[in-house]
Amino acid sequence: MRFILKRVNKEESIVLDTKKC
Repeated sequence: MRFILKRVNKEESIVLDTKKC
């Protein structure tokens, strides 16, 4: 799981990462 976003929000990045994964 790589953080594509600039980690604006940890929760949001994790959620988006999980969905993409």
